[in-house]
Amino acid sequence: MIERIRTFIQANNIPQPPFTAIAGLSGGADSVVMTHVLTRLGYDVVPVHCNFHLRGAESDRDEQFVSDLCDKWGLQPRIIGFDTLSHAKNKGISVEMAARELRYAYFEEIRSQYGNAAIFVAHHSDDSIETMLLNLIRGTGLAGLCGIKAVNGHIMRPLLCISRDDIENYAKENGLPYVTDSTNMQNDYMRNKIRNKLIPLLKEINPDVIKVLLTDIENFSGAYDIYKASTEKQLREILQSDGKVSRLDVSKLSEVPDKETLLHEWLKKHGFNPSQTKQIASCKNAENGTAFQSRSHVLRKEGGFWTLYEKEPGSEPGSISINDILKIEETNDTTIIKSKDTAVFDASKLQFPLSVRKWQEGDRFHPIGMGGKTKKVSDLLCDLKMPVREKDKVLVLLSRGQIAWVIGIRPDERFKVTPSTKRVIKATIKPPRDS
Repeated sequence: MIERIRTFIQANNIPQPPFTAIAGLSGGADSVVMTHVLTRLGYDVVPVHCNFHLRGAESDRDEQFVSDLCDKWGLQPRIIGFDTLSHAKNKGISVEMAARELRYAYFEEIRSQYGNAAIFVAHHSDDSIETMLLNLIRGTGLAGLCGIKAVNGHIMRPLLCISRDDIENYAKENGLPYVTDSTNMQNDYMRNKIRNKLIPLLKEINPDVIKVLLTDIENFSGAYDIYKASTEKQLREILQSDGKVSRLDVSKLSEVPDKETLLHEWLKKHGFNPSQTKQIASCKNAENGTAFQSRSHVLRKEGGFWTLYEKEPGSEPGSISINDILKIEETNDTTIIKSKDTAVFDASKLQFPLSVRKWQEGDRFHPIGMGGKTKKVSDLLCDLKMPVREKDKVLVLLSRGQIAWVIGIRPDERFKVTPSTKRVIKATIKPPRDS
C-alpha cells in the first residue's frame, strides 16, 4: 500500500521528502495511518490536533490519545482547543463549517512557520465518492462531481488512491491503535446518511458501484478540465478587468450560446448563487442601475456592461447607511402622503433589504404620474433646473437595484400604493444631525 501511495504522490505532484508535512491527526484510523505512512516515506512530520470540544469527554479522550501516540512515535504534536459553538454562533454558520474554518486556519498558521511545508489531510477514495454524491444531491454542477482534489493550494491528500477498507487493513497489519468518533455512526449529518445508508443501498444494486463511481469521478474531472478551459477562454474575450472592478460586455454576452453557464463560472467565485446568475442571464433589457449583490460584491448594469465591484466593508460602492438617511416604517395606513420628505410604497412590491446610494449617470426610473414611462434621473434634475451643487447631493432608494424613490423628489410608479395594497412601507427623510 505504501508503494501505491508513493506512486500517487509522484503522479499528482505532491511534494516529496525531504519536506515538512503538517499532518492533521484527529486520532481516527485515517489520520493515524496517514501519519504512519508519511513517517515511513521520509517526511518530516508535524502532527496537528484540534479539539473542537463538541463531544464532551470523547473529545478530551481523542486529544490525550494523540498526545500519547506522538510520545510513543517520537513526534512533537501541536495541539489546540477551540470554542467551536461560539465561533459558529458569532459567524452565523453551521457547526461543521465553523470546525472546518478553525481547523484549516490553524493548519495554515502552523504551515507558515516552516519554510518548506504543506498541509496533509487523510481524505481517501471513499471520502471522494461521498463528496461527489453529496454535491450531486445538493446540485453543485459539474465541478462538484469531480470528488476531492489531491492538491488544492497548500493542502495535500495523499490517501485518495486507497479506500477505507485499505486503511483499516493497514492499521490491523501494522498494529496501529486509533480511536473511533461515535458521531460517525449517527445520521444527523447528510454525509453520514450517505455513508451509512445510501452507499450500502447502491452496493446492493451494483456490488461494483465503488469502482464505477471512482471511474465516473475521473471522467467528470477530465470533462471539467475541458469545460473550464473553454469558459475561461470565452470570459477573456468579453471581460475587462483592472483588478477591483470587472466589466462584462452585454452585447458580446448575447452572442454566447449558454449565457447562464458563463455567468455562473464568472460570478460563483465572487459569492453569487445559481438562482442569481439565472436572474442575471434573463435580464435581456435590464435598466441602468439594476443591481445584484453577494456578501462581497455588487454587480450593476451600467450602459452596455455588467460591472462587478468589490464591496467596501459593510457597504456597496456608492452606498450610504439607510438608517442615517431614512426612517423606515411598516403600516396598514394606505393614505397617500403628499410631502417631499415622505414617500409610501406597496410593501409587496418592494424587495428587501432596501439600500440608499447617490444617483449615477445612466440611472433610470418610472416617475409616478408619467403612466409607466421611464425617465433618466439626470433629465428629471435638469427639468427641475437644479443647481449642480444640489444635484450632487441627490440620493436614490433602491429595491433590489431598482430605483423606488429619487429621495425628496419623486417616487417610482412601480412601487406606488393602490386600492388593493394591504401593507405600506413609509420612508421619511431624517433631519440632518447637528454637526
